[in-house]
Amino acid sequence: MNVIKKTKFTPMSLMILCWGLVLILTAAASADAPKLAAIASAAESSESAIQDLKIEYTCLRIPYGSKGRNLTRAEKAKMDKYPGWYKEEAGVWIQKGDKIKLERNYYFSTSATDEITQTMCYDGSVTKVREHSETRPDLGLVSKGRSHLFRRWFNPLLTFSATGDKKLSVELGDIDTELVSGSHEVKGKSCQLIKVYKNKTPTSSLRSYKVYLDPKSNYAPVKIEKYWNNFRCLEQTVEVTELIKVGDIYLATKALYVNYNKPSRSDKSYPVSEQELTVTNVELNEGVADSEFELTFSPGTRVWNSILAVGYKIPEEIPKP
Repeated sequence: MNVIKKTKFTPMSLMILCWGLVLILTAAASADAPKLAAIASAAESSESAIQDLKIEYTCLRIPYGSKGRNLTRAEKAKMDKYPGWYKEEAGVWIQKGDKIKLERNYYFSTSATDEITQTMCYDGSVTKVREHSETRPDLGLVSKGRSHLFRRWFNPLLTFSATGDKKLSVELGDIDTELVSGSHEVKGKSCQLIKVYKNKTPTSSLRSYKVYLDPKSNYAPVKIEKYWNNFRCLEQTVEVTELIKVGDIYLATKALYVNYNKPSRSDKSYPVSEQELTVTNVELNEGVADSEFELTFSPGTRVWNSILAVGYKIPEEIPKP
């Protein structure tokens, strides 16, 4: 007859067991700390090698999962209603040090012919945005610091930054960044997984990210997942499907972005659309003039200056007598 001996835990033994678990977890975290620092250092090394960068690209949006199949009736109706939303746009991303510029040509959602040229420039202290179309008045915006608008649309920035707000090395050095032990596979690549927390509170994270970095590509991001409410449900994913090496720098030349919708008061989300980014040209350290980041507004432009909290219209040119 088998006799099963029951172990009796006293309060003291339970306390010792708990402290042992804490020490084990602390030791594991401490062991990962140097590795995370080394990854952040590798990212910083790649970033510092970029004196200036120019990336030309195109981006096309389609209903989620519709590539290679017939559209459903609902998908076709939506595309007919918003043809501009699903028309290919073209853009140019330029950076030099902390200065950045994004110029994109896209369409009003309800029109396949009404094109908009949007230019955004950050000169290191102030962001200026200018929008021009043939059918509507020109619009301008002035704001302090680097605007979140740079990451609002899918562009090359979101393929080499976890959150789109800071350099990857800065994000990896944040106090709320965690290296997940072990190797994590993404499309056959053995990656390191980093968890990034943003707007963290004592009870939850309003935004949280999982960033998969490929050691064989000098820890370039190959997949980024953005979540609502502390990793509860997906908000966006970015998957790099093609990387090229320029010098010692790895840059994404193809990437897929999936956008998710979350119903109100729900902890579940579902994919609704995807955008495919294709890089058509890359110029690394070929020289970018500072004048690229100087943006002026043409006469008649309606401008909102959020720094001064005032709106105004650029005076029309007075014709010479």
